Amino acid sequence: MAASVTAMLLNLGLNYVFIRRYGYAAAAYTTLLCYMVQAGIDYLAMRKVARHSVYDMKFVGALSLGVVAAALLGGSLYAYDLLRYGLVLALCALCIWQRGRIRQALGGLIEKTADTEEEKTE
Repeated sequence: MAASVTAMLLNLGLNYVFIRRYGYAAAAYTTLLCYMVQAGIDYLAMRKVARHSVYDMKFVGALSLGVVAAALLGGSLYAYDLLRYGLVLALCALCIWQRGRIRQALGGLIEKTADTEEEKTE
């Protein structure tokens, strides 16, 4: 609950400051930042309870940076429909081409989650 309240208060404050200055598009970025803060606080609480890391934080960090980069790139390319859709198609093609590696990475996450669940039941 503390993470949610902290993120909400931070979101209200950031929206108050940045919507006046940059318009409503700033609300999307401030909300993204607040969700990241909430996820960080939730992670710290989970580590305190579980006494070990449940997630591969390098992977989570890389994934988070990728999402933020995609959001910033998508926002900056908003006026260029053809380029934006071309990048989406290229990303889809890359995912299809690398689907084996993606399955392997996701399979490793599922196995780690299963191992953690087994530890809890023992």
